[in-house]
Amino acid sequence: MKKKHYPGSNRITLCGHEATRQEYDSMLKGMQVNCNRCLILKKNTETKVLHPLV
Repeated sequence: MKKKHYPGSNRITLCGHEATRQEYDSMLKGMQVNCNRCLILKKNTETKVLHPLV
């Protein structure tokens, strides 16, 4: 089974792998991501709320 990644920038995945134009376009359309590195990086880059009322 092929791993599915989050898109990064310039046809590179979030975890650093190169992707073809077709692969990158399919990432932009949205799909179920199953790459552990991408999932961890996405979780760490999400904005964190430091104050509960914000």
